[in-house]
Formats: sequence, structure tokens, C-alpha cells
Amino acid sequence: MIEQELRKVQLRNAVRLTFENALDAAIILITPGPEHSRVGISLYTEIIAKIASTPGHGWLSVEGFGATLLQVPGVRSKEGDRGFGPNTRAGRSVWPSVMIEAGYAGGEDFLRLDAQWWLINSASSTRFVILVFVTKYPLAFGIECWSMTESGGPECRQTSACVPTCVDNFNIDSFGKVKSPLGSTELRIPYTYIFDEPQGDAQDVVFSFDELTEFALERYAMMM
Repeated sequence: MIEQELRKVQLRNAVRLTFENALDAAIILITPGPEHSRVGISLYTEIIAKIASTPGHGWLSVEGFGATLLQVPGVRSKEGDRGFGPNTRAGRSVWPSVMIEAGYAGGEDFLRLDAQWWLINSASSTRFVILVFVTKYPLAFGIECWSMTESGGPECRQTSACVPTCVDNFNIDSFGKVKSPLGSTELRIPYTYIFDEPQGDAQDVVFSFDELTEFALERYAMMM
């Protein structure tokens, strides 16, 4: 009934639903403006373009996930902002391999909980989560990349020793200057986190600081 009413007033695309199954409750997030969704869509498009230019791949190598509700009975079921996975995954219940969650600064802790939810509940199907935090006054972006790692150690697939961890982070100010509190020198999405099958000459998706600066300045211009 709630979804029907949202469609009537043309707000469904601005809403993300989370169901706390253990509490028999629903959380409805209505975004206050278009900035965060535009950032998520733009970053998604940039990533897909890089995948399409990778040797042996093209625009149809991955399938997109929009506001798809992923079910986890007894825990939480939720919709993500925008994600994608290899086109070899088939069926209505498949998970994305990479998920992008975008929101306004001040809600970082909630998005970090979302990152942990994707990595823990997907049974290693979702292997990389990108969080994007947007502020308009002043103009700024924050980007965090999450994956499963051993406690204090290297990246790993989901085992009892693996925990969700922020592995890269970037702050981009209104002038486009990029800083990384973790000391990251680039935004890197490993090939094996995107695709299920290894490839001998596989190339990771990489964004340099210059590319992050260009991306941020273009988004800032649209937010003015």
C-alpha cells in the first residue's frame, strides 16, 4: 500500500526501503534532493565505461541493479542505490558484485552499516561497496570503499576470520583537491571483485586522483 501511494505522487524513485524483519518494521528513506542520486548514477556510469574499455569486455559484460529489494529472512531486507554484477549471474534473486550507496554527509554511520550489510549477508556475492557522501554547503565529497578483510590483515573472501573494512577513502573539497586519510593513492576496484571468473590479463578498474578531481568538479558544477 505504501509503495502504491508513493507511485501515485511520483516519489517512488526517490525512496529506498529497508525491512527490519526481526522487528516486523519498515524504514522508508526519502531523499531530500537529486544531488545524491545524480552522484551515484554518475559514478556508476564512469565505472561501467571503464569496464567496457577493458580488453575482453564491453558494455554488456555487467548487468545493473537499481532499486532491487534483496531478501534476507529474519535479518534485514533492503534496496540499494545502484550496483552491478557480471552478466553470468542469472535469476531474480542474484546479488550484485559491486554496490554503490550515496547519501548526504551526516549520515555516514548509516551508510557504513549498509556497507557491512551487503558484505555480510550476500554470502560473498557482493564483494565491494562504494559509499559516497555529499555536502552542498560547503561543496564536498567523501568516498569510502569497503570489502571483507582479515582482522588487521589482507583482503579475503567471506570466512569466520573476515570482517567488513574500509580499505580506501577519499575527501574531495570544493577546489577538487583529493586527500586520503588512509593514505590511498587511487581508487581501485579489483577485477576479481567485479567478475566471478578469473582472467589471465585481467585489469582492475582504477581512478587516479586527477580523475577523481575531474569527476568532483563536474558534479559540483551541476550542484551550484
